Amino acid sequence: MNEDNAGSNASPASRVRILGSLRAHRRLAIMVFLVIMIPGAAFSWVHGRPRYVSVASIQVQQAFASTMEEDAELRGRATRYRDFLQQQMLNILRLEVLEEALVALGDENRWQLPGESLSRAAERLQATLGVIPLHGAQQIDVELEGDSPEGLAEIVNAVIDTYVVVHRGETIIGGDERFAALEEYHKKEAVEVRSKLGDKAKLAQEIGVSNFDVTVANPHQSALLAASSALGEARQRVFQTESRVAALESKQESVLELEIHSQARLAVAEDEAIAELLRKLVERRNELMAQKVGLTSSHPGYTEATQQIAELDAAINATRDEAIAAAAEVLEQRRRTEAAEALARARIDAEEAQLVVASLVAEVEHLRKQVGEFVSSFETGRQLEDDIMRHRTNIRDALDRRDSLELEAQSPGYARIGSRARQPEVPSRGGRLKFLVAFAVLAAFVAVGSTIVVDLLDRRIHSADDLERTFGFPPLGWILDPQDDRSTRFAEDQVRRLALAIDREHRTKGTKRFVLLGIRPDAGTSDLIERIGRELAAVGSNALTVDANARHRSTVSGQAGLVDLLEQRVGTEQAIVTGTPSHVFLGNREEGRRTLPAAHRLRGLLDELSTEFDVVLIDAPPLMMSSDAEMLVGLSDATLLLVVAEAEEVDEITEAVSVLERLAPPVVGVILNRVHLSEHDTESMDILQEHDTGVRARPSDSLGRWLSA
Repeated sequence: MNEDNAGSNASPASRVRILGSLRAHRRLAIMVFLVIMIPGAAFSWVHGRPRYVSVASIQVQQAFASTMEEDAELRGRATRYRDFLQQQMLNILRLEVLEEALVALGDENRWQLPGESLSRAAERLQATLGVIPLHGAQQIDVELEGDSPEGLAEIVNAVIDTYVVVHRGETIIGGDERFAALEEYHKKEAVEVRSKLGDKAKLAQEIGVSNFDVTVANPHQSALLAASSALGEARQRVFQTESRVAALESKQESVLELEIHSQARLAVAEDEAIAELLRKLVERRNELMAQKVGLTSSHPGYTEATQQIAELDAAINATRDEAIAAAAEVLEQRRRTEAAEALARARIDAEEAQLVVASLVAEVEHLRKQVGEFVSSFETGRQLEDDIMRHRTNIRDALDRRDSLELEAQSPGYARIGSRARQPEVPSRGGRLKFLVAFAVLAAFVAVGSTIVVDLLDRRIHSADDLERTFGFPPLGWILDPQDDRSTRFAEDQVRRLALAIDREHRTKGTKRFVLLGIRPDAGTSDLIERIGRELAAVGSNALTVDANARHRSTVSGQAGLVDLLEQRVGTEQAIVTGTPSHVFLGNREEGRRTLPAAHRLRGLLDELSTEFDVVLIDAPPLMMSSDAEMLVGLSDATLLLVVAEAEEVDEITEAVSVLERLAPPVVGVILNRVHLSEHDTESMDILQEHDTGVRARPSDSLGRWLSA
């Protein structure tokens, strides 16, 4: 159904129309036009008086003196000429020149008012006189504007004549002051140079350099590097000596007993006297062992030999242990003496290394300070050199400007009259009629624009074109609001087209259940469903209309209806009122109830009604006001949304579209209801005339049709 625009072979034009907007808001347009035209007429009367202008021209050219620096002269000539031209313009407007010009007019002086002083008249002339430079033509135009052409040319000619006479006797404006300023500047810069040269010489003597070139090395830098290297080596020596002291202290506290015992055993072994004594004892023991071998354990000599052998073993061990202990004691005493001497020497070396480090640290800090002071002084000297160079450049520039000024003073240029002023014959601008016409055009434009802006700011839906821009597809139809016989007949034809579209949808696609609902209350769904049902019956379709809007009262008091069917109080035969079309009223519901009861039976009931009727038209409550609307959309084959023209805004419709997108019904159609046609809408009125008479309406003039397009 979205592709079948069944309700309109033609639709009202969009609300953005120039003539349509102007006709609809003609009072606003007239008010805006008058608001602009009344002050515009007053402005035109006051400022629209004709203005006359008299113009004279003066040719001015600077005579440049030749210098030795030709390139610099050519580069600065344009700038110097602009300065010269500006100077001559100021000369023309000098009060002395204007006063002399007014005096020269004599009896023809029409500028000075009766009782006005000469200086005051010159000031007024200075404020009114126009001086315009023409750089390319080396010319200055002098013009004077007034309400009357009389006397303008005489005043302008008197001014340029006086200026030319004054110019011949002048060289440069403020030449002496400029010379004095340059000389004073030269002296000040020279004093600065002498002062900074003295500071530079003193600083160079202090840090011991002859100049401040970047290639000059810092004399303290190498000493700082050498001292830093020595400091590193001294710190390494401190570490080594302190490590040695720690090792010796550890060795002294824990004497190596095993090493001393081994050396003591070695010393005992090397002692010949002890070795001879032990040898004899061992030989005697061996003899006893030999005797013991030939004896039995019961032999008296065996026991005696065993006892002597034990005594010899004890004597051998005692002799050896005593000798080792004595040697170990001697070695330990000697080792402790040597360790103490080595530890003392190591401590002395560590103290000496720490003293060297402290001395080198102080020396490095001193050298760093000297390096920093040298760098700071050296940078100060370089800054002094830069300042001296800058001041010398300023002195040279001042001398060059003074020489140039001297040459310019000798050749200031010339000024002569190019064309004299003539009395104007026609006004150059102004005219009350021109201003009035301009204000009339502006007022008309703003008046028309205001009506268009009012229509553009109107967010309500007026026409099918507005609805199509909102939904993105054309509406299924638009129903005209009946106002007279013609509009009533046209509206009936539109309802018939909707009915035919619904019947065609049923026959081609098998669609049976159609739910009609509005966005807000009072959308006209009940009336439209009744009219569509009659048209469906007229074309032979077995249609049933169902009032499912629980927010309505029952249309027939006491008549059983949908509520009774859902609550199973009656059967379908008792609830259906036969006719063209047949109808199921809302029925008797509980007081104050705004939703359908027993909604779980609604699907089965609709299925049963769909088997008995070709088309079931359901009158649903407003989409944004009742949850029943969403339920009925989900139970229907097609959803028809009614939008009331000039009553609902784009934002409301957009919100309703979002709800429908969420519900995702199989088929969606939009109907624009209660469209109101204005008698000023010529295009829509032509549609009514063609429909009523069957004769094509005569087109309006081309301009009107273009404006209303």
